[in-house]
Amino acid sequence: SQLATAQEAAIDLAVEEINAAGGINGGPVEVIAVDESLDGDTAAAVNQLLDDGADMILGPVSSSGAKATLETLQTRGGIACSASATSPELTSLDEAGVLYRTAMSDAFTITHVADAISADAEAAGLAEGTPFKVSIVARNDDYGISVGNGLAAALTARGIEVEIVGYAARQSIFTAEAAAVAAAKPNDVVVVTYGEGTRLVDTLVTAGVPAGSIIGLDGIFNPDFAQRASNTDPSRLDGLRAIGSTGDRAFIDRLMATPNLTQLVFGAQAYDCAVIGALAAQAAGSSEPTGFGPQLAAVTDEGRSCSTVADCLQKLAAGEDVDYEGVSGGVRFD
Repeated sequence: SQLATAQEAAIDLAVEEINAAGGINGGPVEVIAVDESLDGDTAAAVNQLLDDGADMILGPVSSSGAKATLETLQTRGGIACSASATSPELTSLDEAGVLYRTAMSDAFTITHVADAISADAEAAGLAEGTPFKVSIVARNDDYGISVGNGLAAALTARGIEVEIVGYAARQSIFTAEAAAVAAAKPNDVVVVTYGEGTRLVDTLVTAGVPAGSIIGLDGIFNPDFAQRASNTDPSRLDGLRAIGSTGDRAFIDRLMATPNLTQLVFGAQAYDCAVIGALAAQAAGSSEPTGFGPQLAAVTDEGRSCSTVADCLQKLAAGEDVDYEGVSGGVRFD
């Protein structure tokens, strides 16, 4: 749920702007929401949304959920756009073209983080024969295994010494893992984590791991992460780095104005999913997936550039082809 809070807020912003611009195909856009169960059948959630009349699915949140819904989407003729399903294999698994995503594949994140660590290794100026050491602390689930193993392989190929420390996806106590990392004395520590990252990072620092050596990914990209991880002394986390997908700074500032927002990551991507779906439906003159589906790629490429909902809708009303430039960056669906 923590990875979904920014997405929920962003979708609400998108719907508010779409309706302020006149809605889609002569009517207002409405949001129907169901929970994506951690232990349940995500396909059941998608079926419920479709039964409730949803024209387009925004989600699933997780890569495993996205994999589990491909068959259901194909069977029922639905279309989904995920802002946070980042597994590289989704590109090849979706043979029917029912799942779009504005989230970058983890393959890009792995390369980016490997580049950052390589820069650290070069700056360290270690004596010849002294290895630069990295510990990767990762969840034992699709996300953690994919990113953890992928990053380990990329770093190993660059001559960096890597150790992976895994933990159960629903674990909440990390004393043993933190002790193992501290004993290894790595130069950098990468945490591949979700909401439990606050406790994991705090335990690592308590065990003696310098905060400045810790690199967190999307799961720790919270505006108040330091306060949540160490309420008594947030400065203990000074130097920690967080690498995640955010988006246009002006949009992020708007998103942060949402009351009680606990997460920023993937908000821009969710906003773009909602807007692109709406523009495709307007361009097709149809809210049926079979009608607007072919327009999803078309409204993001080879047309008049537009970056706001109102401007894009005005151009469509004038009979123009549009190229939506999203708040998450230039979107190009294949």
